[in-house]
Amino acid sequence: MPLFRASDRRTAGSLSAVTAAVALTIALTACTAPAASDVTAAVANATGTPTAPVGPNGVTQPVPGASSTPDPTTWSTAVAPAGFTVVIVTAVAPGTDPELDAAVDAVRSRATSATVRTATVSPGASGSGDPFAEVLAGSPDLVVVLGPELLDAADRSSASNLGRQFLIVGAQLPEPTANVTAVVWPGASARRADEPRTVPNGMPEVAQRAGDAFQAGLAALLEDATGGVLVLS
Repeated sequence: MPLFRASDRRTAGSLSAVTAAVALTIALTACTAPAASDVTAAVANATGTPTAPVGPNGVTQPVPGASSTPDPTTWSTAVAPAGFTVVIVTAVAPGTDPELDAAVDAVRSRATSATVRTATVSPGASGSGDPFAEVLAGSPDLVVVLGPELLDAADRSSASNLGRQFLIVGAQLPEPTANVTAVVWPGASARRADEPRTVPNGMPEVAQRAGDAFQAGLAALLEDATGGVLVLS
């Protein structure tokens, strides 16, 4: 059940419809310039495109990369629907970093109703082809990327797979697309893999934070409010 957000495509015909709609509004008001809200409504009606991106649940979609601090009550009860599939991606194999292993377990503990698998991707894999090609096999509903090591790989793959949803935990992309949500917290908000770190994996307290990060990101996905940077307090 991949989630897609179709891009607006305005044709020459729709632009003509916009012009006609605005002209009609002016004519009906005795050649008095219409209010800005009237013009906006005419444009929206003529093109069939809403003036602001709003999800199916009535939630305004964030501008990609915009940050917010959601109240825990908005995500603490988020549950993956039946049949939901998740892939947790790390840059090192299990057993290499105990904190990272604990973070993976924390994500699993919040995704009990989903089918979860793990994958390891080398940070250098972004040099050729899609570094997440094997990760995306089977069309998972959500790809969870733990830490800054894989930012370059996630950036490349997410831009090439706009129909797939990505959740970056403990880091963020510098210029994300709308299919990439990030969850960060103090000390774990790097935009580049080579930024200075206070701990080896670049994510202090990741074992304690990963579960909440996953659930906050999942709530954004379920509300069709992806693309933002969620800051855990």
